[in-house]
Amino acid sequence: MAPHGLRHSAASLMPAQETPLHVVSHVLGHASIAITKDVYGHLMEGDKRAATARGLTIYAATMIALFTATIGQGEEIREAAAHALQNPDGETRQVRPGPFAVKFLLVLGAEILLLSLVFPDF
Repeated sequence: MAPHGLRHSAASLMPAQETPLHVVSHVLGHASIAITKDVYGHLMEGDKRAATARGLTIYAATMIALFTATIGQGEEIREAAAHALQNPDGETRQVRPGPFAVKFLLVLGAEILLLSLVFPDF
């Protein structure tokens, strides 16, 4: 392999090791980061896709935890609404947020723990 090929191989591996682009540019002796980005920027597209996938996974886990936490709250909400209809001028009955918040945090924590065990890079 020619020396320029070795230089290119080394430069291609640096973004995979999460080396900042300005460092890669400096090591290669490029006049600006724009040159490095033009030549090696496509190697960082995978990082963007991975970050997007992680973000979507966290969003999905949050939505599942939110849905799971609302299960069982329906009866309490119905009772509070019935009480309000029967006693329009009376004391209102509050729906307790405590159980909801606890269930939400427990489910979300369990999901994130499971994701980190299954996908160590998560």
